[in-house]
Amino acid sequence: LRALLGRTATLPQLASQASELLYGSTAGNKYVTAAFLELDLGAGDGTGRFVSAGHVDCLQVKADGTPVRLTSTGAPLGLLPPGLPFDETTIQIEVGDCVVLFSDGVPDAQNEAGEEFGDERLLALVQAHRTEPSDVIVDRVFRAIDAFAGSAPQFDDITLFVVRRTG
Repeated sequence: LRALLGRTATLPQLASQASELLYGSTAGNKYVTAAFLELDLGAGDGTGRFVSAGHVDCLQVKADGTPVRLTSTGAPLGLLPPGLPFDETTIQIEVGDCVVLFSDGVPDAQNEAGEEFGDERLLALVQAHRTEPSDVIVDRVFRAIDAFAGSAPQFDDITLFVVRRTG
């Protein structure tokens, strides 16, 4: 991805080229899910573009707490032969909105009883703390996952990225 950044004009092209490279250089049972978000900070209008390559649904939580699911727009990278399109979703990020990208290890985190943390717990946390800085939201989610999991071992990566528009 680092080699392709800046060499492609759009997120769908980035996803397509990354997928083509992975397809040609990895075993047939290997693939990568990914979520791409591009913000045009220069425009100042809060426009964002989103591409999800088979990734779990991510979130946009509006300033009033209303959730918007950011759903998959294409197949996982490297899974299928080259040539399949990736769709781009344009999102509008208003002042006070949060965009939350995360790996499946966040909702799939389990406690000792085998129960999953789940999308609803994540959403409730982001809604409750949506007025706080992004790093505080991330910290609160990680602490909640740790408290929920207790002594259960972590079986998957837990990655969380929060962007909050403040002005």
